[in-house]
Amino acid sequence: MSDSHESAELGARWLAPHFDAGRGPLSEATLQARHKEGYAAGFDAGRSAGLSAGRQQLADTLERLEHVLGAFAEPLDQLEREVDEALLEFATRLAGQLVRRELQLDASHVVGVLREALRALPIAEREVAVRLHPRDASIVRDAYALDERSLAWQLVEDTALEPGDVIVAGEHAQVDARLQTRIDRTLADLLADERE
Repeated sequence: MSDSHESAELGARWLAPHFDAGRGPLSEATLQARHKEGYAAGFDAGRSAGLSAGRQQLADTLERLEHVLGAFAEPLDQLEREVDEALLEFATRLAGQLVRRELQLDASHVVGVLREALRALPIAEREVAVRLHPRDASIVRDAYALDERSLAWQLVEDTALEPGDVIVAGEHAQVDARLQTRIDRTLADLLADERE
């Protein structure tokens, strides 16, 4: 088929719109009113669609921003945990060094630690052995001013222990009052109080 023939067929199928001959042309006021109505309806529909699209775009942008901020926060949280752990390790070592230095200046503190450890054992314990560093064992002997036969417990010198360490063991219970154990326990209590 040729282009002119197709145009003729299309032209033949087209029908002019039907007009009501009795109504006549619309007045200027009616045309303006309908124009305003159409404009207002189009404006409202466009405004509503624009606001909806804007809200969706804002929500999408906020979601992406939260994701990016979360990605930044995660390494910072990890860094904060690592710094906290390093500070705790530093504080533990510093406390240990300070206490060890104090024990070098005044080793009699071991007597108080021994008394607390003995009180922590159940009363019914028998055959109690007190393990101490050799230097501390001589201080305890002097403090109690008794020979070992008159003590209710056996004093054992243990070179594997540090000065200030005390381990009290009975048949059924043991009290670990080593210096590092006491420091760790004190720091754990402090941290637990801080978290509450």
